[in-house]
Order: sequence, then structure tokens, then C-alpha cells
Amino acid sequence: YDMRYLHSFSPYWVSDSQIHDGYTAIDASLGLVWNPSEHLELQLDGGYRKYYDKVFQMMYKGNVYGSYITQSDAGLTHIGLSAKYLHSSRLSLHAAADYNKWHGCDAELLLLLPELNIGIGGEFLIIDRLTANMDYRYSMMTAYEGSRLPYASTLDIGLRYALLDRLDIALNGTNLLNNRYYRFAECRNRGISVSLSALYRF
Repeated sequence: YDMRYLHSFSPYWVSDSQIHDGYTAIDASLGLVWNPSEHLELQLDGGYRKYYDKVFQMMYKGNVYGSYITQSDAGLTHIGLSAKYLHSSRLSLHAAADYNKWHGCDAELLLLLPELNIGIGGEFLIIDRLTANMDYRYSMMTAYEGSRLPYASTLDIGLRYALLDRLDIALNGTNLLNNRYYRFAECRNRGISVSLSALYRF
């Protein structure tokens, strides 16, 4: 979860039980990387995790929608595919998708967790010292009783200019599609945001 979007409400305030220490008993994964050409890299990976007393945030409990914290044992099987393409020193592209399947826990615990994530993006050197970047991400939430929370669809675009050898100026636009998806029960994320920043390297 992204804690930056949580300003005035915490689901821990309404927890009706003590939160116990949880741990990950198994975290096994396997990946394969293939370079069909000097410009392209493909990666396939997958794995399984076993959690004990994992903390879940719920937004549905006993036919009442709200915000709750609970714990449960759970297993997670995940698989992902990604690609990176470097056309030249001026252009690079990337794409990735991952699928998550939870086991051994009530489905109502999973409403705020994505089942499928897809992302594409790239970076392009427009002129010397000026670089543009773009990232698009789509998340489909896990279904419960035939329904899902609204999908998350975000588009971020940025410009970075190397003003000096050690000083960069960046202009970034976040969530330009203004998709008001849920990160926390009853608390949607911010809409469009624009930031101007400077980075100096010592």
C-alpha cells in the first residue's frame, strides 16, 4: 500500500483484535531470461509464498462495508512476464505483466489486492540533455462474489533536463488519467498531480 495517500484515517484505529507478529515461511521463485537479440531482453518468472498471520485490510465484513484489519494464513502463487527493448542510446522501452492467485484465505480479504497488473513505458532522449519518460499501469482487482473494485489505470509522463553535469530539473505529471482507484478502504487516491523538482549529485 502507498502510505502517502493516507492522511486522516487509519484502519488500525478500528481493529477489534491485537495484531500478532506474522512471517513468511516460504518464498520460492524461479526465473528465466532470454536475449533473442542484443537490443531485446525477455524475462519469465514465477513463484510461491506461504504467509502465517499475514495482515489484510478488509472493506467488507458481515454485509457491512467499512475498513477493517485482520490476519490470516495465506498462500500466493504469482507469475510474471517482462520485456526490455533498447533501440539506441536515445530510446528504451519496457513492458511487464504479472498475475497473482491467493490460496487458503477468505476471498473477502482480497478486494483491495490486484489480481492482474500490466505496465508499459519508455524513455526517449528528445535532444541533448532533455529526456522524456512515460509509464502506463493497469491493475485489475481481485473479484469477490462476482464483483470487483474499480480498476486502477494510471498514466505518468515526465521531462528531465540536465541543466548542469550534476544538476537535473524534472517536471512530472502523475495519474494524468485522473483515475480515482482505491488504495485503502473508503479512501481513494489523489487525482492528477504535477511536480517540479531539482536533483543535485554530489
